[in-house]
Amino acid sequence: MGGGSSIGLMSVMSTVILASCDILTVAAGNGGSGSAGQPGQLGGYAGKAVSPGCAGGVGGEGGTGGAGGGGAGGLSVGIVWTNTQPTMDQTTNIVVPSAPATKGTGGLPGTNDGIDGLAQATFQASST
Repeated sequence: MGGGSSIGLMSVMSTVILASCDILTVAAGNGGSGSAGQPGQLGGYAGKAVSPGCAGGVGGEGGTGGAGGGGAGGLSVGIVWTNTQPTMDQTTNIVVPSAPATKGTGGLPGTNDGIDGLAQATFQASST
């Protein structure tokens, strides 16, 4: 599971002008941990013989499932925007934490870990 986010302002396909604003975000949540894969299911029973054939064999055990991936760290971003970046005057302040949220450890650590979050003033998101 990914970490929760703290976003001060989200501007989606809009034009925004900020004057004398204070935007404050708090620490985002860390990514959750993955776990090892579960063992495979037991094999099935043998079939019944039908003349002139013989009974089939017992089915084999299924393979172990893949390890779950670690979750992504959350976002601590003052302004997230698409299309047009908001305009800010010199008296607008954006305060974000000094460090991003950490990634979650995957069920196979070092192989399928999550990604660290972000801690930054602005971030352009995709509008598609």
